[in-house]
Amino acid sequence: MPPLNVPWMLARTGWLDEIMATLAAMFDPHGFPARDREIIALRISTLLGAEYPVPQHRVFARAAGMTDEEIQAVIERDYSKLDDWPVELCNLCEEISKQVTLSEVSVQRLSDHYGRNAAVQAIWLMSWFNMLARFVSSTRIPIEKPEILATGLRGNLSIATIK
Repeated sequence: MPPLNVPWMLARTGWLDEIMATLAAMFDPHGFPARDREIIALRISTLLGAEYPVPQHRVFARAAGMTDEEIQAVIERDYSKLDDWPVELCNLCEEISKQVTLSEVSVQRLSDHYGRNAAVQAIWLMSWFNMLARFVSSTRIPIEKPEILATGLRGNLSIATIK
C-alpha cells in the first residue's frame, strides 16, 4: 500500500505508536458513530482551512454512509441539505473551534443526544480534529495525489491500519 503523508509526519514526533493507538480507538467501528465522526472531521477541517484532511475524510464519510451531496453540504455549510442533527453537530463544531469551550447548553445537548460517555467522545473528536487541522497546516503536509489516496484507502477504511 502506498504510504500516506500524515503518518510520516506524525512519526517525526516520536509518538507514532501512541498516536496510532489513539486513532484505532477513535475509528473503531464499534465506537463513536462513524457518520458523526466524519461530519466533525469535515466541518472542522474546512472551517479552519485545512485542506489536507478533506480528501481522506471524503472517503471515510462515504464509507460511513454519507452521500456526496451531504459531504459537500457539510464542507460548504449548505445546511439546507442536511437533517437536523448533522446541522446541530456542525454548529457545535463551529462553536468549539471558534470559542475553544463549548457552552453548558451545548455540552448538555451532546449528552442528551449521545449519553454522557459518547458526549465526551464527541468533544474529544472535535478537539482532535481542531489539533489535526492545525498540525497538518503548520507542518505543510502535502496532499496525496488522488490515485495514491484511492490506492492507500481502498478496502482499508480503518485509519488506524495506515501505518
